Amino acid sequence: MPFGEFGEPRGHGGELETDQFQSLLEKYLLRRKSHHIQQESSHRIQSRGKKSRNVFQDLIDVIRIKLISDGVLAIILTLLVLEFSVPKRNHLSNDSTLTHALLEGWPELATYFLVVCYITLFWSAHVYVFNLVQNADIFCLGSYLLLDPGQNK
Repeated sequence: MPFGEFGEPRGHGGELETDQFQSLLEKYLLRRKSHHIQQESSHRIQSRGKKSRNVFQDLIDVIRIKLISDGVLAIILTLLVLEFSVPKRNHLSNDSTLTHALLEGWPELATYFLVVCYITLFWSAHVYVFNLVQNADIFCLGSYLLLDPGQNK
């Protein structure tokens, strides 16, 4: 098969045959298309990575707000429990002394349960609100830290 000036295959009389031309054109277009698809897909992956990185950072901010509030509430509940004193074992010899000890401490127990109910209501409202939040910025974080009733003690 004769070749032309630029290395292209030539048919009879120096002209490219139709079948050869079509196959070369198809190969060229396929090569170009695959190169274009590779570039486009790598660009998409890079842009997705950038977008998801920013979204991921925003989500981390929301998660941090959730976690700091959960941590503060857990510390508050722990400090509330530390206020209880356990009676010594020899003082509670039978059921009547246990009942008597519980009756003496009922105001503390009632206050504890009311505070736990308040904290539970606050926590459930917090979970509800922050399930609606998709993005957070530094203003949201700062205002939440200033206005969080669990931290203003």
